[in-house]
Amino acid sequence: MGVPRTGTTLLSNLLAADPARRSPLTWEIDDPVPPVASADLLTTDPRAQARLAQEKAMLEANPAMGKYYRGSAVYPNECVFFMAHDFKTLMIDSKGKLPEYKEFIFSCDMTSAYEYHKKFLQVLQQNAGGVWNVKKPSHALWLETIFKVYPDARVLWAHRDPFTATGSLCSVISLSHMAHMGKPDTAWLKENYTWQAAEHANRIMDFRDKHGEDKVIDVHYADMTADPIGTMKKVYQQLGDEWTAEAEAGIQQWVNDNPQDKFGKHEYKLAQYGIEKAELEPLFERYLSRYDVAREG
Repeated sequence: MGVPRTGTTLLSNLLAADPARRSPLTWEIDDPVPPVASADLLTTDPRAQARLAQEKAMLEANPAMGKYYRGSAVYPNECVFFMAHDFKTLMIDSKGKLPEYKEFIFSCDMTSAYEYHKKFLQVLQQNAGGVWNVKKPSHALWLETIFKVYPDARVLWAHRDPFTATGSLCSVISLSHMAHMGKPDTAWLKENYTWQAAEHANRIMDFRDKHGEDKVIDVHYADMTADPIGTMKKVYQQLGDEWTAEAEAGIQQWVNDNPQDKFGKHEYKLAQYGIEKAELEPLFERYLSRYDVAREG
């Protein structure tokens, strides 16, 4: 979890490369029933193969799409895509200027959504269990509810320069606006998503202030990109999990197969959305004064 666009996808993929872990994969989130017959079939099930073929055709038709989100039918995907079944998700908020929904989603009781989340995973694990590795940046907003539904949860917070992350978030949401409205509402992007980015960090800090630092483990994007193996060894130590040869081999293979900017560089500027760094400084003052986050310019 974390502020959106801070490396949560990278962290999730690195964890998922360990064969001892189990992640909800894109194809099975979209087509969960019947659940896969065994763990050996998670990447070869006909539904997985059909999605891979579809994905290949989409990337061939629009190669630039790979710049925005490093996903695959057989990679782990975000909980947002099944928590949306309960209609409580920021994915709905991203479709346009929806101030009433924004007010709802940031103040509602998320218990039903997380209870559904648990049931969904129980269906998927019927024949293919394991230690679940799940990812969604906005888990950051509802930590009290998460620990109520999952008392043994272990939570990783991905840190990155919040100014870079905010620009990237606005860029990604602008694509959703293009798809649903025909053009991005840049004024709404500036108003809503700068606030949302800061709110993610603030709610985690509020939770830590109340419950202590050790309920959340910090992982820095700069460390993951500079030294993925060393960083993941440290993460495993903090989790109390065994670092195995199989984990290291799987993670190294994923790193080898997925170099940075594999599909091109995702380029964006705050100025595209009428945002200046000086406007963001008060929003992230608390966060940046508390955590030593590498700045990206």
